[in-house]
Amino acid sequence: MIKRVALPVGNEQRAEDYVELFRRAITSRTRALVFSAPTYKTGTMLPIALLARLAQEHGLISVVDGAHIPGMMAYGFHELGVDFLAGSAAKWQCGPAGTGVLYIRNKVLPRHNPNPLPEFWPVVSSGYPAEGGLPPRSSGPTESYDIGAALQSVGNGSLALMSGVREVCEIWDRIGRARIQDHVLRLSAYAKELIAERWGVGSLYSPKDDPRLVCALTSFAPFRDPRDVHDAQKTATLVARLKDEYGIVIRTSDFPVTGSAKAHQAVRISTHLFHQEEDVQRVVDAVWRLSGEMS
Repeated sequence: MIKRVALPVGNEQRAEDYVELFRRAITSRTRALVFSAPTYKTGTMLPIALLARLAQEHGLISVVDGAHIPGMMAYGFHELGVDFLAGSAAKWQCGPAGTGVLYIRNKVLPRHNPNPLPEFWPVVSSGYPAEGGLPPRSSGPTESYDIGAALQSVGNGSLALMSGVREVCEIWDRIGRARIQDHVLRLSAYAKELIAERWGVGSLYSPKDDPRLVCALTSFAPFRDPRDVHDAQKTATLVARLKDEYGIVIRTSDFPVTGSAKAHQAVRISTHLFHQEEDVQRVVDAVWRLSGEMS
């Protein structure tokens, strides 16, 4: 049985609010805490370390869909305290399509996650030892075997894909992952401020004031008539016109909002490594102009 947590949107939330919502959803039958960070539709970076600590307090396995994390955020995965985290190597890391990163906690981390390791059975078993199976997982601060080697043992992997991922990782490391994170978040903050000036802070579905909840994704309602938040066709038309008339590519986004009978329709901006402040200004100006023409 899966129990879903309804997440609030916008700038009025704080990291502790999300933790409390998950805390209330935990029961004696709960076995795992599974969440996305960031939420790709609204651009809310759920507080991973705080939620991982909540999972630890209740003896739960923590599983994070962090598709947008690699290449965007300079996190140390051990320091997050999670058990499992999956991310894309293609989105913000700019690697080959269809590649990704999988972090699996393979030892006890006294400072960040002192709990025993969750049981884990790799689906691809061709790399298992001929007799005896894999060694027992570690019960201390030293891993009992290289889980990465066990998971990546394949008969005919793509050398081109592996080379591509390795090369983009080296590029990100040379630039500096903390520098990249600072850059994309600064542009995201700039975008949110411009949007709040034009449409009002209430138009934002992404938090902007709690630094623990921000990422480089920004979702907002682009129209001035509140009724248009339910108009999927109008939102799609705006995005199409933005591409055709300005050469700017953003995406539509839709999600449930507590208290609303219908899903809200938004647009989402990504501020990437290769963008500058003038790019942010240009896209906000163009959306403002088009939304006025379409009012």
